[in-house]
Amino acid sequence: MKYIILTITFCTLFLGANAQETIELDGMKIKKSILKPGKEIKLNAKEYKTNGKHGVDSMHKNKKPWSVKVAVSKNRKAYVQSIFYESENNMELASSSLKYFDEKGNKKWEKNLKDRASTYSYLSDDGKHWIMHMVNLNHEVDLSTNSLLVFNDQGEIVLEVDSLADMRVAASKDLICYKRETDLNENSDDINEFYCYDMKNNKIWRKAFKEKVYVDPASLNGDFIIAYLNNSYILYNRNGNEIMKTTSDVFEGGVSVVSNDGKYAICNRSAAVDTSYFLIYNLKNFESTKTNYFKIPEINSVVGRGYNGEAFVNQSKYIVALTSIIAPYTATVVFHDIDGTYLGHKVYKDIQSSFSGPDITLQNDGSFEVYVDGYYLGNLVLPNVNTLKYLKK
Repeated sequence: MKYIILTITFCTLFLGANAQETIELDGMKIKKSILKPGKEIKLNAKEYKTNGKHGVDSMHKNKKPWSVKVAVSKNRKAYVQSIFYESENNMELASSSLKYFDEKGNKKWEKNLKDRASTYSYLSDDGKHWIMHMVNLNHEVDLSTNSLLVFNDQGEIVLEVDSLADMRVAASKDLICYKRETDLNENSDDINEFYCYDMKNNKIWRKAFKEKVYVDPASLNGDFIIAYLNNSYILYNRNGNEIMKTTSDVFEGGVSVVSNDGKYAICNRSAAVDTSYFLIYNLKNFESTKTNYFKIPEINSVVGRGYNGEAFVNQSKYIVALTSIIAPYTATVVFHDIDGTYLGHKVYKDIQSSFSGPDITLQNDGSFEVYVDGYYLGNLVLPNVNTLKYLKK
């Protein structure tokens, strides 16, 4: 009898574990391991056509799915799916659908669009906002080609922007900076104003200049935004207040990342021939620390000597993480402190991305929670390093 009980218990545990490995959305079973928090992945449209659930009254019933994309929130409480349908009848306009699911795969809402489709989108970490870059499918009507839509978790539109020229979403996915075309034929590089929308307070602010401007949310937490003009940098906080303004010749190379408190910046100097290096700038006095490219001892022949991604580690004061491709499908994350002192590194094999977007958090136990390009790479412990002394209290 006890063997039967043990067998049943084992099967129950096995099936339970297996169920946790997949999520069923709209009739499709998807491996959770392939999903990227906040960012879309593309699924097999033919598989969706076979297994997906299609309502008989849907506007898409005579059309075939051409593109199916899915994303999950970082807290795993929400899933989203966008489907672009291609018309088999040339007389019919292509269409799309947007679907929002809870953590168990139950559909909470669906939007069917006749004239627009999502080209790419982001899901906020808490799953409460879905940010979409949209393209107009009906060029016979007087609409600009691109637009921005933000839905909340109830399916309500909280932001809609037509005549979109460019949009930049913060790594925290709770702030968007964007530019609008003033003329449908205008080059987006010539636009001299930008807007930022803060999802925390549902407010928008705008900045205008006499020359063209580029804008980028520069801190991982979305609290700081950099505007680039012809010969100057301006740092704003998420409320639109100016924190710093200086000429571009202060920095040796472009500013790529700002710390979450706005006090420091990283300038990454990748070079094809010479050895690459990076600099950490104090944004109050503009003093800098320079650190050369770190050659990985385990790799005899380094393919590239450049850093291709950098970030200040969340909840640290202050650790810098830099990424580099060091061999085919092989990359590393290298850690330094604010003074440029090497702390340690980790080599990752069989990487699935460009390894250019590190988002790393120092945990209360001294380990690092590592995400790169939206992929969770597990927790990392640096041997013989007291990382707790860098933990931000």
